[in-house]
Amino acid sequence: MTTRVLPKVPEFPPVELDLSNEDIPIVRWEDGSYRFKGTRVLLYLVAEGLASGMSAADLVDCLPSLDQADVERVAEFYFRRKPEVDEFVRIIEEQGEEVMTAVLERQRLMGAPGWPKK
Repeated sequence: MTTRVLPKVPEFPPVELDLSNEDIPIVRWEDGSYRFKGTRVLLYLVAEGLASGMSAADLVDCLPSLDQADVERVAEFYFRRKPEVDEFVRIIEEQGEEVMTAVLERQRLMGAPGWPKK
C-alpha cells in the first residue's frame, strides 16, 4: 500500500491586527486567520468588499451567515483603520496563489470528483 503525501496548505501570514480595544465580532483562529465570530467568514473577504464599494447590506446578501449589524461594526473598524487592514489584505492576496495551488493539488491527490488521477 502506497502512502500519499499531501502538500501542506500554507497558513495565513503572520500578520497581527491588534483588536484588543475593538468591539467587533472578529476572532483570530489558530491558523492565523481573522473570522467573524460563529462563522467561517474571513475578515479579508469583507474588507475586500468594503474596499470595492460594497455596502454592509450587499455583503450580507453575498454572505448570508453574517448579521448586518456585525458587518456594519466591522465596516466602521475597517474605515477607521483602513491602511492597516488594506496592508493585511494585500499580504494575504500575495499568498493567495500559493495557497490555492496547494489546496487544488490536495483535492486532486485525495481523488476529489472531477480531478484526473495522475
